Amino acid sequence: RPMPGLLGVASSLRLQVVAHNAPAALRPLLAPLLAAHLRRISPTADADSLEAAVRPVLLPSEQWGDLERWRGNARLLAWLRSAYIASRDETRATLPAADRSLQAYPGILPHAHQIREIFGTRQPDGAWPPPP
Repeated sequence: RPMPGLLGVASSLRLQVVAHNAPAALRPLLAPLLAAHLRRISPTADADSLEAAVRPVLLPSEQWGDLERWRGNARLLAWLRSAYIASRDETRATLPAADRSLQAYPGILPHAHQIREIFGTRQPDGAWPPPP
């Protein structure tokens, strides 16, 4: 069951940062537990609220040195990216309709052009900047 609210997110991120800096001998033992823990975190806030909850935990002194505690934690970085994308207004508006469209074809992976049609984009993935 997902952990509720941003307070749960902040507490969970503190655990991830502290555990990432555990002695090297303990890290292999902690890795599966930390992965399961991150899967339980389900932020449901908008991007500004998510940042307000996450920033004090990850950047307590608002200095570049704060990054050293967690920047090598690939699992945490992946979760942060996913949470940010999920919290954006554009994602919240587009994703439910895209999900319904894809459910019409269970078990079949869509082609890139189908994904572009669902999301209303013209450019292939990775094209930047988009044309005017």
